[in-house]
Amino acid sequence: MDVLILVHPGSLCGSANANLGKVEARAIRDEVIADLQVWRGNVLVLDGFLSDELDDYPALQSAINDAVARAPVFGERIEADDPEHAALALEFLRERGVHQDAPIALTGAWFDPTDASGCVNATRDALSAAGYTQLTVMDSCAELAFYEPECAPEF
Repeated sequence: MDVLILVHPGSLCGSANANLGKVEARAIRDEVIADLQVWRGNVLVLDGFLSDELDDYPALQSAINDAVARAPVFGERIEADDPEHAALALEFLRERGVHQDAPIALTGAWFDPTDASGCVNATRDALSAAGYTQLTVMDSCAELAFYEPECAPEF
């Protein structure tokens, strides 16, 4: 039972524009959309308090809705604000009987490649601590980066 967990998709909207710049944010949204369009497994969307922004990004909203609708066993969206999102994802997977060796892919916002922070990181770490063993962070995640003035996004 393959599972895709989309963490805080609303943060891929205005928050990503502000943190990454509009060009990079759009590129990340396009990558997430592409991943959702080809995904044929189960889907769990962890909607956060910025998910109301998705109405302003219809291509992303549509890709999410389509992936949820075609999921073979479960495709669900749950309200899962930070910091409860990781615990809610774990509870959801347990309630649905997702085995600890099931392949689970994670994408969304935010991922820190240094493992210092990020909601994708927190979700992955909570699942790993609970014994889930096949966790993959997808390349389409919105990555946090250390702030350096010369690396500030261009708008």
